[in-house]
Amino acid sequence: MLLMAQAGSAPRSNAELAAAAQKIDSNAVLYAAALVRLVVDGGVALPEGVASTRELLQSAASLVAFQTARRVADKPQLEAAFTAALTDPALNSPPPVPATGAAPVVLRYGFGAGGTAVVAPRLTLRADGSATVVTDSARPAQWRMDGAALVLTYDNPIIRTGFTNAVSPPFVQYPTEFGTTALRFSDVGASNGRYALASMTTLAYTVIQGGPDAGRRDSVSSSLLRRYEVAALALRTADFPLGTRIAGLASERSPVAEFNANRQDVLRITGAGIGIMERTGATAYWRVFEGALLVDVGTLATRYVPLGTGPLGEERWAMEQLDTALDVTSHREVMAVRANEVSMSAADWVKPWVGNLNGAAGFQLVAELQANGRWGNNGAERGDPLPAVTNFSRHWRQLPDGRLELVSTTPGNCNPFIGLPNCTITLQRFWTPLARVGRTVWVMEHLIFNLGNPASISNDYRFVAFTDNSPGS
Repeated sequence: MLLMAQAGSAPRSNAELAAAAQKIDSNAVLYAAALVRLVVDGGVALPEGVASTRELLQSAASLVAFQTARRVADKPQLEAAFTAALTDPALNSPPPVPATGAAPVVLRYGFGAGGTAVVAPRLTLRADGSATVVTDSARPAQWRMDGAALVLTYDNPIIRTGFTNAVSPPFVQYPTEFGTTALRFSDVGASNGRYALASMTTLAYTVIQGGPDAGRRDSVSSSLLRRYEVAALALRTADFPLGTRIAGLASERSPVAEFNANRQDVLRITGAGIGIMERTGATAYWRVFEGALLVDVGTLATRYVPLGTGPLGEERWAMEQLDTALDVTSHREVMAVRANEVSMSAADWVKPWVGNLNGAAGFQLVAELQANGRWGNNGAERGDPLPAVTNFSRHWRQLPDGRLELVSTTPGNCNPFIGLPNCTITLQRFWTPLARVGRTVWVMEHLIFNLGNPASISNDYRFVAFTDNSPGS
């Protein structure tokens, strides 16, 4: 019914069903279930003019309007219903696991939306109960079944260290340890032939070492993913003719446990089995093997496994970084887009744009560029109305090569492009448009942090999309 509501007609075959399902926001499915739960079990009235929950599910406009209304009226209630739907035993079923004596089973998880190279779990389950969990690195674990849930317990907890926030007197920050001990996975509902919705529950703890809040606190959090089924998908050598440019691939190894960990690039095919990474200039040796694209730039070997298509029509690939033994050391989900020539004037950029930078986390980014050289951004959680941009204290310009330069400064309202004294750039973005289809522009964003502190400058190269959000677009 959701497919009919969004596409206007029912799929006519299993292939059409699988293709259409990939474009539906995974969270939209669970929010629809949550809304039905609120009506059936929570006593919430249907919207005016909607006679039944079936009629509600068949109207995309009614669903969006009802969800927005419930978020305004009682957001905690809606989020509680969402979590209840996600963890409902009646909807949960176990993912595939190896039988006794059988070969290992590999499970790939992801989000189905969003830009950058998003860390996502890859599980290798062995019949003896051992497992390898790969996210930003590979870690050994043990697995078991607990009803419909696959439970993985790390051999050693994942530990991060930091400090508490000094938000009240005496403004002292205390050393803090953040640990993750286990993960739980269940399928949610049935597979559509490309993926099954899945819940991931993270079991963690926090230890504050000092102060009034000293001690250990355990926590449990759940999130919605997709468990991809990739057997029906395969890349071919013929998919990469001479001159093909593929944006979103990696040319450097992603740092472990680092926020600015994107090292994305564009692979240009220059011959049979050879290409060049346009950002770094590294020679790339490539081949297609068992339906996946293998790319070796000397310092990094990466395997790209097709996962299907995303909500903007982009290809989505699993990016598996490999060590010298070809074991997977990092697993991320990326957009892979065939780059084309993009010619945009400064005037073409003067409008509001919705970006998918944090789309995997359910966050909607709005960036608006003004003709006077100012820009600003705002954001909202998925399902909330898109907010207006009201703060235009930052500046932008188009460079002669077509790239955009967008900056933040100290003081915050000064324009560094006109030679003002004591106007320091603290954060710098360069946008290189790489593809444009309809209202969407795909951009490689080079983000430079901490320009005010040369000892800690960091660079991030991330591939994102911006969709024109002008009135009437």
